[in-house]
Amino acid sequence: MSEQTTKAAKGKGGKPAADNGQAKACPITREQFWGKAPPAVRVDLHGDAVVATAAGRKEFASTGLGYYANGTVLITVDGVPVKCPCQIQIFIPNSKELPK
Repeated sequence: MSEQTTKAAKGKGGKPAADNGQAKACPITREQFWGKAPPAVRVDLHGDAVVATAAGRKEFASTGLGYYANGTVLITVDGVPVKCPCQIQIFIPNSKELPK
């Protein structure tokens, strides 16, 4: 996503732009998530890939659905490459509101 796109998607103070105030429903069911969600999700960070596999597909303590992954990304600081661990949580919006 470009810097311009990122800024355009945000409102004042870097917070997400306001919508019409109506609650949005999760577009999928729990059954669809567990049965049809991709078994792996790849996230590219600064040229490195972090992959959330089927083992990372989960129901969080909040009861929301999504993926969790650990990985390593290479960040260059003052010309020195540094391997940095990272954790990624990917949430399905409004999934914690789904009936169990």
